[in-house]
Formats: sequence, structure tokens, C-alpha cells
Amino acid sequence: MLLNTHMGLAKQTDFSDFLNNEFSLRQKKNSKYSLRMFAKFLNIDSSRLSKILKKQRPVSEELIQQLGVRLQLSPKKIEVFISGTKKPYDKKNEMMAIPIEQHYQLRLDQITLISEWQHYALLELMKHENFRTDKKWIAEQLGQPPEVIELVIQRLERVGLLKITDKGEWHDQSEGYSTHVLGENLTSNAHRNYQAQVLELSKQALFRTNIHNRDHSTIVV
Repeated sequence: MLLNTHMGLAKQTDFSDFLNNEFSLRQKKNSKYSLRMFAKFLNIDSSRLSKILKKQRPVSEELIQQLGVRLQLSPKKIEVFISGTKKPYDKKNEMMAIPIEQHYQLRLDQITLISEWQHYALLELMKHENFRTDKKWIAEQLGQPPEVIELVIQRLERVGLLKITDKGEWHDQSEGYSTHVLGENLTSNAHRNYQAQVLELSKQALFRTNIHNRDHSTIVV
């Protein structure tokens, strides 16, 4: 996922989003990598880190500096994240200007969504008549850590494929969704990664899933 890392560092200015992507990358390398382990590495309380990742707690300039050093970011990159905490103000229109970085974050989210099977799996799971919005239940059904499911849900919401109402109702908004806006090169790389993950899951299913509960087929061209 070198593409995600480079784009995140080059264009991203929201430190919480950066931490989310960093955590996601570490979990891809080690499926047992937990939020507690990430918090220990960063030398920060796990509950505090959880709130930061969920954007329920702001990140101070001092903390960005501290965590940036732990993550071996350059002083320049740390300064970019610190500057990202200072939201621009459009005096002419007397309203908050929308940072262009948000567009890059959306683009990054879209690429990640295309390349990781968990997003499609969650949307498919929502179609099941016994679907439950309990995140721990979803994690069990997909065989993923709860922290990964939390990131998947946040990403689906940001790109507009999932809507969660104030009443806690979940709505699939993915009908007619297209990935062509990302550009051919980026989507090709993302789709290749997605297919590689699906093939790996299929291989695992051969040994873990009863033959009556799986369907494998081959097409020879």
C-alpha cells in the first residue's frame, strides 16, 4: 500500500486521518496488531487514541509534535500537520473555506475502498435480513478486528456510500457508484490489490470452510 502512504503524507493535513491510515497499514502487515499496541508504540493512553481516531477529541500542536517524532516524520511534515489544525477562514463570504486537502482525503479514501475487500463485504452484509448494526457482531461476521471495522465504517461514510442517521439507522448509498473518477492508473493498482486479497481469502476458504458452505469455480480462457 505504498500509494496510500505517499499520498497521505504528501497531501494530507488532518493528523487524525493520517493516524487512521497508519494504523490501517500496520494492521495489514500484522492482523493481530491492536489499538492498544499502537497506543503503546505512540506512548499514549489507548482510550485517548481511540477518541482521536474517531475525531471525538482534537489533537493539540504539542501532541502532533510528540507523535510525529515517534512516527519518525520529518520536521517539515510535522509542521504541515500542525498547520492543518489552523482552519482557513474566508472573510469575503464570512464562512469557513473548505480546505482543498479534503478533496485529497476523499480521493485517498476512494482508493483504499476500492483496494480493500472489507468495504464491499460490509455493504453486502447489510443486505442480509438478520443484519445487525453492532460493530462487534459485524467484526465477528467478517473475521476482522473491531478497530478495522470502525475504520471501514468511517471511510464508507466519508465517501457517501453509507449513511447512519441520528436514530442509528444504516442506509446503503452505493447504488450506481462508479470508480472512474479516480483515474485509470490509480484504480488499476487498487483493483489489482483488491483481487489479490480476494484470491487469498478464497484460498483460505478451501481449508477453513465446509464444502457445502462454499462455491469455487474456474473459467479457462
